[in-house]
Amino acid sequence: MALLVVPGGCARDEPTVEAAPDFESCGLPAPDPRADAGLVPKPYLLGGEAKVNKTQRTKGRVIAALAVPHSVNESFVLYKEAIGQTSFQILQEDNEGFEAELYLQQGDQLGSLQIRSSTCDDAVIVYLNLPAERSDR
Repeated sequence: MALLVVPGGCARDEPTVEAAPDFESCGLPAPDPRADAGLVPKPYLLGGEAKVNKTQRTKGRVIAALAVPHSVNESFVLYKEAIGQTSFQILQEDNEGFEAELYLQQGDQLGSLQIRSSTCDDAVIVYLNLPAERSDR
C-alpha cells in the first residue's frame, strides 16, 4: 500500500495578489511604444495602475488612452477622486455601468474623461481629452 504525503502548503494567511489583466486579451488597444506618459497629469495615472497606451498633443490639447485594471464603476469612483487632486472641476457626470463620462472644466477650458468597458470585467480603456498648457502634473 502506498502512502501519499501532501505537504501542508496551504498558505491561508498569505494574501492573494491578483495579477493585472492582460489588456490586449481584453480587447483593449496595444500600447504604442511612442506614447509619452509625461503628457498625462499624474493623478490620472492612478498611482501607476493606469498604463498609458497612446498619447497625442495637438492644438493645445492632450489626448490619451489609458488601460486601467478596474471595472467601469470602480474606475469611475477612482477618477472622480483623481480629479479632486487637480484644478479641474466636474461639470457633469454619467455612469451607465458599461461606460461612463466625466466632463471637466479648468478656468475657461473644458476637458473630458471617458471610461469604456472591455471584454474583461476588470479592465477598461480611459480616454482623456484635456487642455495641454494648464494640465495638472
